[in-house]
Amino acid sequence: MLKKGIVSLSAVAALATTAFAGGDSNIAEQLVKMEKMMAAQAAQIKELQSQLGANSKLGDKIDKLAKKVNKNKKTITAVKKHDAKDNIKFGLDFRNSVDFISVKDNKGNYFNEDVGTKKSNDILSTKLDITMVSSPTDKIVFRGKFGVNSVWGGHPGDVDASFKGWQSSSRANNHEFKLKEAYVLYKGDNDISYSIGRRPSTEGFLANHRNNTSKPNSPLAHVTNMEVDAAMVRLGESYTKITGSYMKIIYGRAHDAVDSVANMYLTDSTLTNGTEIVDDQEVDFFGILGNIYNDGTYKLMGQHMVILNTKGAKDDGDAIYNIDDIEKAAAGKAWVSALSLEVSGLDMIDEDSEALADTIAFASIAQTNYQPNEGYTLLGTDQDTKGHSIWLGATFPDQLTEDGRFGIEYNQGSKNWTPFTWAEDTMIGSKIAVRGYATELYWNTKVSGFDNLTAQVRYTRVQHDYTPNQKCQGWITPEEVDILAENMSFSVRYRY
Repeated sequence: MLKKGIVSLSAVAALATTAFAGGDSNIAEQLVKMEKMMAAQAAQIKELQSQLGANSKLGDKIDKLAKKVNKNKKTITAVKKHDAKDNIKFGLDFRNSVDFISVKDNKGNYFNEDVGTKKSNDILSTKLDITMVSSPTDKIVFRGKFGVNSVWGGHPGDVDASFKGWQSSSRANNHEFKLKEAYVLYKGDNDISYSIGRRPSTEGFLANHRNNTSKPNSPLAHVTNMEVDAAMVRLGESYTKITGSYMKIIYGRAHDAVDSVANMYLTDSTLTNGTEIVDDQEVDFFGILGNIYNDGTYKLMGQHMVILNTKGAKDDGDAIYNIDDIEKAAAGKAWVSALSLEVSGLDMIDEDSEALADTIAFASIAQTNYQPNEGYTLLGTDQDTKGHSIWLGATFPDQLTEDGRFGIEYNQGSKNWTPFTWAEDTMIGSKIAVRGYATELYWNTKVSGFDNLTAQVRYTRVQHDYTPNQKCQGWITPEEVDILAENMSFSVRYRY
């Protein structure tokens, strides 16, 4: 037994000293194997030492081998620490769904067809996001995400050429991977951090509940639910001086007037109706958002932003809007503001109720204010137009399964309510942007108890009382309509 133990110890020592020199591409697997071998030998070392005694020459040899193994164990630990930093970690979010949609025009004036015109379809779709993250130091983090959202048998490209890259990346209309996130974060000293790139701006605060995502992204989904190219400075609690709070200052760009590098040597992109040319200006945005208060039960967030040179119409001087007015011109400013509250646990109502203790309720109010420049119109008028919206919801245990949750939400928006939420993942468009009201019911659960495999059943009903806001089209005048859109969705999602 002694001879066998010495031979096995020697093998471990030899493997540990030569594994790195061979340049094995599967180094992580080798490290795991060596750790298991050395753990198994630890007990043998103690047993052999106790049998041989402290003065045995054979015992001295075993002691030397033990020291060598311990030394290599430290080396392996150091390599593992380095390996944890020196790589890019990948993840995936894979979802297949079937959606039954129905859109009915009760007045017949929106589809320009008969009263009661109804369009319906069943849609099969696949959504795949590939995520990546690397952190070579404790202060620097890179995050990225590529995504494809395709309809089975659907059109291979965008039908609407006006779609921006960050907009089309959330539409179920293509089989190509598109950039959804790519930004680097630097964690500075004194509770300040900085980042720049395409930010994680969909599935923001409150929208994460219906999407079954525990941790929301930073924007408030009530006014911003789309990808954003921006730079950010974050000030932590040591600056805000309020429990659980922080503030982000953001500057970004949503549209650039230059179509290509060649235009830099010729002229900027322009808009024209054949008789007049209007400069197509850059659309930039600036604002602040963040946690106002968060004690673990109550979380209050706020956002206030301005969009410069937002798209509207160039007024030709007539009293009415007509073909001579130029669409999609840089027409003025758009202000968006929201205040959102989430309460995690309602056991203050009944301390003995486990269901209430695990209930999450939320409420949000928001406003948009479009301010046209002189000679331009926004939302069909040369006057300032304000829109308002409320958003209420709650999620709670289903009392049927161990992990399932029911959710219910209600949205209501006024005639001129025009937020930046068109990237919301719903086949009938953004229910958050509804000019009218919307109700939604959903059930999220784990499949066979697996954390990585989930399922959702969701019903969304949207009643449009005014022209549906699908792309923040500031050149379109909201008109009275009576359109009912319904979406019944079944999906299975795998995340790792």
